[in-house]
Amino acid sequence: MPSCHRYREWCFALLLLLLTPLALRGQAPDRFFICDPTRDHIVTLRDVDGDGEFNSPGESSIYYSDLSSGPNLSVPVGLNPFKGGLLLLDGGTLDSILWLRDLDGDQTANSEDEWQIFYDNSSPGPDLVVPRAITVASNGEIFIADEGSAARRVLRLFDSNDDGDALDSGESVIYFDSESFSPSVPISEPISIAVGGDGSVYVGDSFHNWVFRCNDFDGDGTANGEEECAVFYSPPTNLAFDQFDALSIDHLGRLVIVDGPSGSVLICEDFNGDGDGMDPGESILIVDGAAVDSQIADPRAILPISPGQFLLGDSALDGLYRIEDLDGDGTISGALEQLVVFDDDGVSMPNPTGLALLPGTEITAVEPAILDALGGETLSITGHGWAEGEVVAIEIGPLSLTGTAISSSLLDVVLPPGTPGHFDVSVIASGGTAILPDGLELAYRILRGDVDGDSSTALNDGILIISYLVGISAEPITCLDTADVNDDGSVDLSDVIHLLSYLFIGGDLPVPPFPSAGFDPTSGVPGCDFPA
Repeated sequence: MPSCHRYREWCFALLLLLLTPLALRGQAPDRFFICDPTRDHIVTLRDVDGDGEFNSPGESSIYYSDLSSGPNLSVPVGLNPFKGGLLLLDGGTLDSILWLRDLDGDQTANSEDEWQIFYDNSSPGPDLVVPRAITVASNGEIFIADEGSAARRVLRLFDSNDDGDALDSGESVIYFDSESFSPSVPISEPISIAVGGDGSVYVGDSFHNWVFRCNDFDGDGTANGEEECAVFYSPPTNLAFDQFDALSIDHLGRLVIVDGPSGSVLICEDFNGDGDGMDPGESILIVDGAAVDSQIADPRAILPISPGQFLLGDSALDGLYRIEDLDGDGTISGALEQLVVFDDDGVSMPNPTGLALLPGTEITAVEPAILDALGGETLSITGHGWAEGEVVAIEIGPLSLTGTAISSSLLDVVLPPGTPGHFDVSVIASGGTAILPDGLELAYRILRGDVDGDSSTALNDGILIISYLVGISAEPITCLDTADVNDDGSVDLSDVIHLLSYLFIGGDLPVPPFPSAGFDPTSGVPGCDFPA
């Protein structure tokens, strides 16, 4: 790493980049969501000022509460991103999963059309009894850990008809059922759940203090039997893990286990491929609640936010830590590595039990990169930071438009007529504002040599060029690019010679776009104010 004394300009530029808010770099800050069963609401956090914390004015707000038009929450216990919105699991008297979306960009899901029941006991599928945790696989399947005394099981849900719920017949099954399961020790109290990148479903059992790994190997939609569901991790006797309050998969694909009573966080991985993470070196206690310099007392939720970095909800703090192993010793301890990033003395978050991240608005691509200035063509914008079905504002130079998101990663908008030129593309959505500089060009389609606009190239076009050059043209040529037959950036006698040679003695073709109309690959000079 070069010293800042020697490379002053380089260091200043890097510092300026780090201090520049994301919104000014084309991407809005990420949004973090926390559900709290004590306050029965969801809190949104957004690091607006870029200081790495959420304690400044305007950086925390209520996303959904009893003031919303939807059902009052009872015991919200889990959150997961889903189609640009959130799936909220309520395990109290509601026993439901809500799909929440901020469709109007006001940073709440309060309106009537911004919430809907994704799953509840009105479904023809299995009932929710005491649902404790929710996770969503990369293929859109949803898994629920249910620890009811009469139904210790895991449910699998899937919105097969893409109608925004899993209430239809065949969209919900019992993935694992302790009553019909026959290993040596069945899962007794499933309270936490996570899905790995390979589709493995990890279930935390607070009765045995074990984590099971389950897979549907035979393709029947369930994971029943010892071959499909086996113990993946069991803590050693010298590790005081009382229950597995939360499970997650980090950015390296490792299983992360949170134990509230001991104040500890552990990472485990199956290095040798024997089906468990219990061999020497396969588990690391990254946060030891018994350590003298550990501040963490009662962690209940964890969210990986980058490789090696996590947000940790602690009910003893009534807030959030950002934890990271900064010194590379394999553990996370002390105030610098366990940094408090949100603490409002328990006003809005006395008991954080679920964490989720929705990325800030970002434009990753626009297609096509050039469109007809006459309008009527569709621009596709890919990126993230909006919900499926959200009405999004789109600005392209002087054009202010709206479009409805086809999905959480795609926007389509039909452009009206506009002025030719290169323009920034901006998207203003629930995830904030994002800008793609010089993202789109508007231009007219032309046919080289077609000066009179009759969709052909003939002698009359040559006559018009000559008239223009000698100053006797009755009307100005509004699209000089059509008259620049050799595309050298000017209209002169050489263009007349080129065109007439092509027409009468088999000379070179006019430079593209020709023989079909299209965009001038060297647009700009001499220009095209309006198509011929």
